[in-house]
Parts: sequence; structure tokens; C-alpha cells
Amino acid sequence: MQGEKSFVEVFKKYQPSDEKLSLLDRAHSLKVRFTRPPEPLRVEVELSFDAHEDAEIIYEIEDECRTLYNAESFKILPHFPPESFELSNFGEIACEAAVCGAVTHGFFSGADYFDDGEAITVSIPFNSIGVAFVKNANTEQILSNILKSRYGVSRKVVICEGEGADARSA
Repeated sequence: MQGEKSFVEVFKKYQPSDEKLSLLDRAHSLKVRFTRPPEPLRVEVELSFDAHEDAEIIYEIEDECRTLYNAESFKILPHFPPESFELSNFGEIACEAAVCGAVTHGFFSGADYFDDGEAITVSIPFNSIGVAFVKNANTEQILSNILKSRYGVSRKVVICEGEGADARSA
């Protein structure tokens, strides 16, 4: 990875905290895409890591850079090794889908996840009307795409009614 620029070398104005700098120092294979004036500034950064990293810290870096560079959007697309995927991380994939505007965060509150190696079933606490609403937003495909982008793991995602479905609807 010699000769490759780091995040802080490209985004020179950004002065991260030690914790964020440590995370960024573990990143490699930086790729940057951005819009040029007169368009509003939108930045997309791909970073690869050798292990799973905390999504909340990545979101904080995005927010700080969006503000610092006065960007309409500043998005970091992390890539982790497939072996670092754990079903317990699927909540952050659902959160990312909400950040992307697929659905709101509340749809995945109280969700249960099951992975059979071919499909990940997401049971959400909504009745059939709420489930249909989430499915109609192409959420299953969006979740599958985020999983593939982040971890290189291919799974079909199926959303269905879960516990408490009678009490909640869209």
C-alpha cells in the first residue's frame, strides 16, 4: 500500500480526534468521488479495512467532514472482509438503509434477524400493511446491496411480520 494516499492526506483540513484518526489509519484502498462546482459538493469515499470497524465512528467522521467542507453530502462506504460479518452487525446495515432514505429507523426497532446461509430473514414488529410498506420501498434489495458492498457477502434478504405485529402498522 506504499504510495497510496490516506484519508487525512486527501482531506487535509480534517483534524480528527485520536480515536477517529486511529480508525482512519487502519483504512486502505482509498477511492474518492465528488461533484465539481457549480454543482453542490457531494463526496463519496470508499475505504477498505482488514476487520470490522464501528459504524457510529464512521458516521461521526462523515458528519464532521460534511460540515467542515460545507458539503451537501459526505458519505463513507466502508468495506470489511467477508469473515468479519456477524449477524449481530445486521442492525448497522438496517441503520445504513435508513440513512440512505430507504425507510425510517423505527421500522427496524425490535427486529429479529436469522441467517440460514442463503437468506437473512428480518422479522419486524409490524403487521402485513407495515411489512408491505417496507417491501414496496425496495428495502430487501437495498439491505442485500449494503451487505454486499460492506462485507462482500451475498444473501437474499426477506422481511416478514415479527413479534408484536398485531399492535403496530405503518
